[in-house]
Amino acid sequence: MRSPASRARRLFARVPPERDRCLKLLGSQLFRNKDKDGITHGHVALYGEGSASDELYVAAKATADRAGVILNNHIGFDLDLAAAMERNWGKPRFVHLAELGVLGANTTWVHMNLIRDDEVDLDRQVGTVHRLVSARVCFARHAAAAATLGSRR
Repeated sequence: MRSPASRARRLFARVPPERDRCLKLLGSQLFRNKDKDGITHGHVALYGEGSASDELYVAAKATADRAGVILNNHIGFDLDLAAAMERNWGKPRFVHLAELGVLGANTTWVHMNLIRDDEVDLDRQVGTVHRLVSARVCFARHAAAAATLGSRR
């Protein structure tokens, strides 16, 4: 069995996670939206939980806004990655994302196995957290995937 690190090396050799490449590819599949009756349409997606820089988040949201499409991001599947993101940013993930201005009605956040009280409790932090609710973001919780993780905390 190959280790996750060896799988990552193979993947990175094929699709290198380099800043300029990532920024250049944002929106590259949106040409699929030209045919309104087509069976395939594009959106903007960020994959690799915890791997997008603030710059990439902001650029992805701006691309989605300009094109009138969804920004889709997988976040909150792995609780250890969620904790690492919080340590890196020094605050809960959605507080940070709200401060970046990347929440909105055209954003979908997939998995969501962890949402902290201070990310949704309007009585505690009306400023940034209020935007989480008022921005009408969409959460797509994947309960079956969450069940495979078991309860560790």
